[in-house]
Amino acid sequence: MADYLSFKNVGVSRTSVWEAHRGRIVEQLVRAEILRCELEFGSPEQRPTVSAVVGSVLLVPGAVFAQHMFLLITEGKSANLRYEAAMLTFGGLGAWLVFEAIFRRQFYLRIVTRERSRKLVFATNSKLVEIREFLVQANREFGLSSEDKLTEKKPNRLPQYNAGSRPSSGDSSASETPSSLGPRG
Repeated sequence: MADYLSFKNVGVSRTSVWEAHRGRIVEQLVRAEILRCELEFGSPEQRPTVSAVVGSVLLVPGAVFAQHMFLLITEGKSANLRYEAAMLTFGGLGAWLVFEAIFRRQFYLRIVTRERSRKLVFATNSKLVEIREFLVQANREFGLSSEDKLTEKKPNRLPQYNAGSRPSSGDSSASETPSSLGPRG
């Protein structure tokens, strides 16, 4: 048996679970502190709402840059290159943050401890079948149990009735019959 097991950026050993990129560990959690592990699919950002808000704020200078470029082209206004470059940079960063938070989707392992919840993100080209095989092997070799949130059943819904319809049962009273509603006229 090996000392550790890794698959597409995520690694498991007897003492820790980690995410690594290009051979460097970027996030490591001690196994003794882990309360639960959950396989999920969604935004790889740790805090997608914060990233989307900050990205939206940074998009504002990008919009001003677009306006400046329009005026530069149509009216021949002069440009301050440092100012334009800063607006373009902020706009680009904002677009990247919004894209990462809202549009990019990847498989990740959510690790929940007492103090925090972290996402250990699998590589973009990871396939769900391979990830599930990795998690089964991690459980078998290192005792890391995980919950697959992608296959959880949705709660059963109560039966829906059409508006105005009554369940068909023989317990309706005689006062509800059409003849007891009064004269028609």
